[in-house]
Amino acid sequence: MRARTLPRPPQRPPFGLLTQLLLALITLALLFRFGAFDPSVISRLGNLPAFVAEMLPPDPRPMPTLVLSMLETVMIAFAGTTIAVAFSVPLALLSTRSLFGPQVTVPLRFLLSAIRTVPAIIWALIFVVTVGFGPLAGVLGTAMYSTGYLSKLLYEAFDAVDREVLEAARVMRVGKLAEMRYVVIPEAANYILSQSLFMFEYNVRASAILGALCGVVGLKPSYPAVSRDGVFPLAPSLDTVGFHALSVWDTAAALSKTTSSPELAQRSDPFRLPSSVGSAVRLGYLRSWVEGNADPEVERAAESFVRELEAKGFEVVEAELPDHELFRRYWYFIRRAEASEVHEHWVLERPEDYGPDVRRMLEEGLRIRAVDYVRAMRMREVLRDAVESVLRELDALVLPASPITAPEAGLAKVKVGGREVDVYSALLSFTMPFNLTGHPAIVLPYTLSSEGLPISMQLVGRYMRDHELLAVALAVERALDLKRRFKELRVRTSVPSS
Repeated sequence: MRARTLPRPPQRPPFGLLTQLLLALITLALLFRFGAFDPSVISRLGNLPAFVAEMLPPDPRPMPTLVLSMLETVMIAFAGTTIAVAFSVPLALLSTRSLFGPQVTVPLRFLLSAIRTVPAIIWALIFVVTVGFGPLAGVLGTAMYSTGYLSKLLYEAFDAVDREVLEAARVMRVGKLAEMRYVVIPEAANYILSQSLFMFEYNVRASAILGALCGVVGLKPSYPAVSRDGVFPLAPSLDTVGFHALSVWDTAAALSKTTSSPELAQRSDPFRLPSSVGSAVRLGYLRSWVEGNADPEVERAAESFVRELEAKGFEVVEAELPDHELFRRYWYFIRRAEASEVHEHWVLERPEDYGPDVRRMLEEGLRIRAVDYVRAMRMREVLRDAVESVLRELDALVLPASPITAPEAGLAKVKVGGREVDVYSALLSFTMPFNLTGHPAIVLPYTLSSEGLPISMQLVGRYMRDHELLAVALAVERALDLKRRFKELRVRTSVPSS
């Protein structure tokens, strides 16, 4: 008599109908709470076709740059994932409960949980301090986060290995290493491979962000080329929205998409900037501002920058402007007066909410006379004309971005040119004049001091001719290979011994 095979009873779904309804109701309630059913939100969905239309057809012009960036991204992801797999397998084995007791697995699992709690971008920032800017920080940040994440996936897979096979190995008394090598790893080999490939795919996406940790170029556009709507004011006639980016090309792209001037938006489009301005560029070096008014290392760096420009075919002449202390004096009146007007209500009613330095600055502003403010505004136009007059014969002015390198935190005074000045004034002395006049300025990372601190150079262009300044800056960046050079810079974090 043939045995009859009974049909399997139908398997129940993991969640009952009531549970599914409850989850659906909770989800709908959350969507309602977050405004998903707000009529204004629904009406804005009509913007989607227009947004998609802006993306089509795709522009092929940035492809060479994108391909190189994509290759670096893949290399960061590959190196980070390989390191993570090498560490994750042994750590996951040590965290497997079927192999080791709680005295080993519990603290190790807690450590791995702590590692993966910190996002990869934060790990990369930590490694920037440790090893400096560049792809290496991205590789180490990716490896660190992936180790915590991948180890969890693997020790859960190792825990699921058939206990009977493990028990058979233990009966033979082969030892822990043999159990791991001949039982656990072979049983989970396919899972190890699949999760490693998943981690690599994830890291390719993450590395697109981490690869950006290679230093920045800073652009201060002409005042008021970019709208300040939504920006809380400090001194409204001085406040300028600027950009930090990886290259001159990137700052041009940012300006072209944010400027309120249609003409400037078109002209500053990085695809419209000339690819080469050749030796026709004429630059003016503000030697009188720099000599005796900057740290000796900054002075030497500026002279080196000028010599390199001349060696590459740029014409560099000496330029003269009124003393930068004159700019500082009138900037001081305008900034303090306008900041005090903005904060007057709060600084009078709640002075204790301000730090001592800010409160002192605002209180000084409240004592500035109207005649001094009006005179400062009038002199501002005079100084703007003076800068513009010099720039009629030049394509840009050249000078360091700051007369000193980054000071120690909490330092109140520094020596500049044999004089002791407050840190704040020193840091701003070469950029503040063009904040006063509203001229566009761009800062290019150039070299490092003997203490491993960045020294940057500044180019200043004609008023509301930001696109011309960007074209010059792009030519300088390419001629001196500054983008590659800055990628190789490393920040030394240890304090030099005296």
